[in-house]
Amino acid sequence: MHRHFPQGVINTIGVESLDEVIAKVKEEGGKLANGPNEIPGVGRHAYCTDLEGNLFGLMQPESGKDD
Repeated sequence: MHRHFPQGVINTIGVESLDEVIAKVKEEGGKLANGPNEIPGVGRHAYCTDLEGNLFGLMQPESGKDD
C-alpha cells in the first residue's frame, strides 16, 4: 500500500475555522504540510506539522455537519 506520509497514524482535530487555526499553527512555529483541501459533503481539511515534525490533521466540518 502506498503511503502519502511517513507517519503511520495521523490524528485529526475538529476546528471551527480552519484558516484561523492554520494561522495560529504557523504563528507558533508549526508548518502547513498539505492543503487546505475541500472534501465535498464533509468540509475542509489540512495537514500540519508541530515543532518536532509530527503530522496532525485539522478538519472544519461543513456548516450544519457538527450540529
